[in-house]
Amino acid sequence: MSDQKRALTSVGALFLCLMFIGGCSGTRLSDARVYVNKTAREMGFVTTVHQGDFFALQTMLFEPRTQQPNDILRVYIEGDGRSWVTPSQPSADPTPFYAVGFDLAVLHAKQQVPTLYIARPCQYVLGQDRRNCQPAFWTAGRFSEEVVAAIDAAIDDVLSKHPYSQIDLVGFSGGGALAVILATRRQDVRVMVTVAGVLDHEAWTEHHGVSRLNQSVNPADLQGRIVADREIYIFGEDDDIVPANIFSAFLLNRSEESEVVIDRHSDHLCCWAQNWPKILKDLGL
Repeated sequence: MSDQKRALTSVGALFLCLMFIGGCSGTRLSDARVYVNKTAREMGFVTTVHQGDFFALQTMLFEPRTQQPNDILRVYIEGDGRSWVTPSQPSADPTPFYAVGFDLAVLHAKQQVPTLYIARPCQYVLGQDRRNCQPAFWTAGRFSEEVVAAIDAAIDDVLSKHPYSQIDLVGFSGGGALAVILATRRQDVRVMVTVAGVLDHEAWTEHHGVSRLNQSVNPADLQGRIVADREIYIFGEDDDIVPANIFSAFLLNRSEESEVVIDRHSDHLCCWAQNWPKILKDLGL
């Protein structure tokens, strides 16, 4: 392992502790918010809080200055974020300390293509925009019908105001589960990509010996219903949080047109951002 990856992996271990079991301290949510907002502003993303029927969702839209009619919108869905403070205490705020999905969206936008980033319910939003922000929606119900419907509506809202006829749907970690679910319900998904995606949350929770997500839709129950023209499932070779092998049943039964990619340079958090431009190029995205 290179010194760079070793250092990044050490940092990643801290974030994994915060994101997956929530037992670490020292990183402030205010710092995470500052980084995301500053980066979005510098890149030219337009930040909007989508006021849905149930949740207010933080969205960020990048549009290049010149674009062709009927362009494809790349839609990125963030991971679960900080679900737990301790193994038994849910977090009061699921905003991620390290927003991998956001960093991937920024890298795609740098290619001068229309890109939409959607945070998960209750991430980044403050004050009156935190309506219905109950821990159930980032713990057992993180893939609930309410969550799915909120993200689906946010995409529709953006499409109604901008000239895009198709979307490429990219979900990181738990956002990958939502990408699968949405790709079974929408008719405009050209490509669906999961990055370290949770494809079967029952197998995932059983693997880790943690509480079941019994208020969530399970992507594994929707096999064969994905409408996307192309399905791509990407995993990190060194990922101990979402290892590909625990989804063997899902992957064995995927459509013949789908692709499975194992990135030998990544675990769960490191080093997707460093590798993303090459992965996009290799996949023709």
